Amino acid sequence: MNAPENITQPINPAHEVLMKSDSALCVEDVARAIVGKKPTKADIKPVAKLLKELADLGLIEMEPRAGGVPFYRLIVASESVPKTLRATIEEHEANDAGEVQWLAPEDYEMPPADPVLLAMANKMLGERLEGVAHVLRGCGLPLLADASGAEDLQPKVAALAGAYQMALADLRSHEACLEAKDAELLAQAKVVVDLRDRLDALTRQWEADTGRITADLRAALKSRSQAINESDRLRAELAAERQAREALQEQDGVDVKDAAVG
Repeated sequence: MNAPENITQPINPAHEVLMKSDSALCVEDVARAIVGKKPTKADIKPVAKLLKELADLGLIEMEPRAGGVPFYRLIVASESVPKTLRATIEEHEANDAGEVQWLAPEDYEMPPADPVLLAMANKMLGERLEGVAHVLRGCGLPLLADASGAEDLQPKVAALAGAYQMALADLRSHEACLEAKDAELLAQAKVVVDLRDRLDALTRQWEADTGRITADLRAALKSRSQAINESDRLRAELAAERQAREALQEQDGVDVKDAAVG
């Protein structure tokens, strides 16, 4: 393998960006350099695949930074792409295009093991497993508090998935209870609205009846007052007539007495 400064032909756009960079870059930085602007999620996803391709080929190493964000730097590249590597890339491109290309028999031969690459691969795999273990330790489950990248993480990941499913089921149960409570409160609110409407109707009816009764009572009081006044007037007239009759009777008695004397 040649030193990085001897690389003349990049394998993919991400490889080209790392070749031009003197420092480690994160996925977002590589995507920004490729698209020429602030990348979106749709821009970052294919760039991540390009970096994975380089990692699978043992051409880059990862540096975990603050917050667990991985940064990548170029560690090895070749002056010209090997024949087997070029054939592999062409095969991937052909498969993506829906075309199948067959390699020569010698291209299927396994290359000799490189201890340096194996060590770097083991280191990268260990770092990734430790990152997964760090996430598992931070999930809050007591069972996963001692997760380590040196052990089999599959049971612990399964435990986290099971806890997530249980929490999701519990959340859905609470949502169903809340929906039932909402329906009950809505029904009660409708009852309250109906009672309020009935009370308003009864209040209006009471006000109308009260107004009518008050008017009738006032009319009765006025009629009574008029009857009392008419009774007083008739009583006064009767008294006056009685006095006049008594006066006439007295006058007639005097006249009869005078006539008898004469």
